[in-house]
Amino acid sequence: TGSEALMGTTSGLSMAPYIREGRRIIGRPAYGQEEFMIREQDLRNDLAGGRDFSATTIGLTHYDIDIHGCKYRNDEEPFEASSAGTASYFVQPLQVPLESLIPVGIDNLLIGGKSLAVSHIANAMTRIHQGEWIIGAAAGTTAGWLLRYGQPEDLTPAQIVTTGQMGDLQQFLRDSGLRLAW
Repeated sequence: TGSEALMGTTSGLSMAPYIREGRRIIGRPAYGQEEFMIREQDLRNDLAGGRDFSATTIGLTHYDIDIHGCKYRNDEEPFEASSAGTASYFVQPLQVPLESLIPVGIDNLLIGGKSLAVSHIANAMTRIHQGEWIIGAAAGTTAGWLLRYGQPEDLTPAQIVTTGQMGDLQQFLRDSGLRLAW
């Protein structure tokens, strides 16, 4: 207690707030959204409205929706996260689409790690180590493919899908050891 407390404060509270979530991008127009983001419906097998990202998948991850008790389903009894289907039997593997790594308005940038285009609920699945590593590996491998094989030579990440080169990129990702399907 007092100034000798674990947190070094007389109140016992932390000297600084703990921020679990960082900033996330708004992705390119894709899959019926002008400002694309991966949503809760895309992760869960018990909700309607999930989308198939296989056409532009660059990596695969899977984890529970690790929301830590946040009351994000306030319209259902008992108003707790436990009612929201966070357990693994509700959550399906996520095929991470290329569009979630490319910010609106910046053609030649790939996002790795936690900053991809996801809702705060989808972030609770993708922010853990496995998701970060897969997203980072996919971004780095995509950048390597662009430098080595991208045609024309000034091809940007934003042009891969529109120029019909997604299949070539996906084969390179598979050849590099990334899983694209469950």
